This record gives sequence, structure tokens and C-alpha cells, in this order.
Amino acid sequence: MFAKAPKAPKNAFATVLTAGLGPLLSSGKYSDLTVHCEDNAWKEAKSGEIKLAGDEPLVVEAMLQALYDGDYVGIEEKEEFLENPLVFHAKVYAIGEKYDIAPLKDLAQTKTENILTLEWTPTYFFAAVNEVYQSTIPKDRGLRDIYAQVATAQGPKLFANKEFEEVMDQNGQFWKDFAKGLNE
Repeated sequence: MFAKAPKAPKNAFATVLTAGLGPLLSSGKYSDLTVHCEDNAWKEAKSGEIKLAGDEPLVVEAMLQALYDGDYVGIEEKEEFLENPLVFHAKVYAIGEKYDIAPLKDLAQTKTENILTLEWTPTYFFAAVNEVYQSTIPKDRGLRDIYAQVATAQGPKLFANKEFEEVMDQNGQFWKDFAKGLNE
């Protein structure tokens, strides 16, 4: 009904402030709080420690890097990312939801859209669909709508792939979203 309002330009003060934060994460300078996730630790700015049990270290690293730098880069060379970039971005999106970091979700969504626009890799796509539909709630439409739209556009290629049937069997909600897309 209403058009989405354009995103406001970044505040100049915020730009200047965040420009100086990036090096602090890697150096640990001025840190007296450590964030622990499995065998990894990152220093932060308050006293004490935070344990993030159940979160994947590389995903936590991406989250912290985005909080400091406004982006997560350099992770693309790491093995966990290379296994399936779409799954990785889905996990970053999910941690953004878990810790209520909307800009992180937006960033992961943009990175997902970029990959899906540039290249079509069914195996990556199917694994990512499973991740998205298992790690997001049904009313969070961000990544779900993107995957349903891509599936609708790639329909003939998908039906020729046995793995697509398995994805549909495992994800009834995805099947529903896909069917709605075919009807539009």
C-alpha cells in the first residue's frame, strides 16, 4: 500500500566514528571485555566476558566485524565461508535476528542478493534454502521472499533437479512460498 521510504544517508558523525572503530577490533586496544565463542575470543569495550554458546565462531566474527566496520569482509577466504557462501550469509542473517541487529540482517540480505544475481549454483541454493527456513521465523520475510522469488524464476531448472524435491519435502513452508510465487 505504501512505498518503502528510502534509506537515510549515513550520518556524517557516525561515518567518522565508525571509521576509527575497525582497527580496534583486531588490535584489542582499549578492550576490557572478551567475547568467547567456542575456541575463539574477541575483546570488547566493557569489563567482563560474554560467552556465546551455540553460535558459530566465524558467524560471530562476521557480526562483530560488521558492528565495528559496517561490513564483514575478508571472511570470504575462510574455509567455512567457501563451503557455501549462501549458507554463511543465511547464518549471519539469523544471528542478526537473534541479537536484534537489523543492519546486520540488511547486510547479509544484500550479500545474498548479490550472489544470487551474479551466479546460479543449485547445490548452494538448496542448502541455503534449508538453512533459511530452519533458522528464520515464518513472519521474517527477508531471505524467505528472496529464495522463493529466485526459485520461481528458476522453476524449469529446479524441477529437473532431484535435490529440489528433497528441499520441498523438508521445507513445507518453502513449497508454499514457491507455489504462491508461481501463482503471481
